[in-house]
Amino acid sequence: MDLSKLLSDATILRLLLPIVSTIFLFIVLKPGIITIFTASKSERLLMNKELRQILYFVKYIVLAYLFPFSMFQSFKAALVASPFFQSDMFLLILASIGLTLLWFNSKKEDKWKASNNIWIRLLLVFGSGYYCICLGLGYSAILDAAIISKTVEAILAVCLITVLYWLFLKPAIRFFTTMDSEEIKVKIRLSNGQVIRDAYLLYPTHSNQILLGDKNDPALCYHKISLPVSKIEYIEFFITKYHWGTPYTVKNPSITIHKSK
Repeated sequence: MDLSKLLSDATILRLLLPIVSTIFLFIVLKPGIITIFTASKSERLLMNKELRQILYFVKYIVLAYLFPFSMFQSFKAALVASPFFQSDMFLLILASIGLTLLWFNSKKEDKWKASNNIWIRLLLVFGSGYYCICLGLGYSAILDAAIISKTVEAILAVCLITVLYWLFLKPAIRFFTTMDSEEIKVKIRLSNGQVIRDAYLLYPTHSNQILLGDKNDPALCYHKISLPVSKIEYIEFFITKYHWGTPYTVKNPSITIHKSK
């Protein structure tokens, strides 16, 4: 089935989509778009879940789809003509790196002990980067072929491969996010003088409240507390940064809070 006519009829929709998306972003994000996209992890904790998901979605689309597709278009002639890009060895190398990342991520504390050697770390970093770039270029080649053919079969194939592409990217994404990570705990002083310590700020909820938990991941929490923002006097963030599983910031610089005279 040829979709050329259908796609030509949808030209106006393709023109309106960027405009509608831009208007939507300005309405939701308001004027602080740069602040939103450059926010630190502690700042993102104060965003609602909808805003966090939009931020994650936009970054993921840019890094996982637009960047490799634009790279493929820039080097399309060389990549298509490359025998290595079309060989079984290319797939074998990608499969080997992917399985290595799956094995590495399946380990818990032991994986950081196994990667104490600088050469192992360099191999993991460059291997993961190579894996992401080659996987993105391969997906972009399939997407480019589907755009040229404009058939139902090609579009269905792209839909299936998009899901597989996302699944294959997950081990590399998890590796990079755990290689350098942060653990943020909060100390909250309430207006009645009570103090909550060693809690994780999960996210703001409806009715102008925030949700606290005993774990960094809401799905793993056994104890949660919902607090009205109006009852909070101030919040302190205590940040521990991890590099290859080793904490290199045990606490933030001291900020002194004095009682008013």
